[in-house]
Amino acid sequence: MQNHNLRPVRFGNTYDGVKISLPNVDAYNLAGAKIIMQLKLAPKKLAVATYRNDGDNPKIIITGAYTFEIIEHVVTIEPGTYRYDILIIFSTGVRKTYVGGTWEIPEVISEETI
Repeated sequence: MQNHNLRPVRFGNTYDGVKISLPNVDAYNLAGAKIIMQLKLAPKKLAVATYRNDGDNPKIIITGAYTFEIIEHVVTIEPGTYRYDILIIFSTGVRKTYVGGTWEIPEVISEETI
């Protein structure tokens, strides 16, 4: 599994997004795949956020046969250092976890109240 620590972003700020390419080890095409990323404070804890490429508000999009992107979005996850991995369920039913790491959400100092 690739260790890929995501760039820190403060709560309420816009995360610029990141593109991720699958390793050349497997030739599984992402067409029709389901991609799921969960953020947790520790592996056995409940997920504080789940990003997916399906549903009403996807935060992940497939951008090519072997690439996907966590898209630009405003982060509404409470401050902390989270662990994550990304599970891909290919259209064939094969399940692979290629990427994982940490994502720090630092505390907000200046904020605008709405």
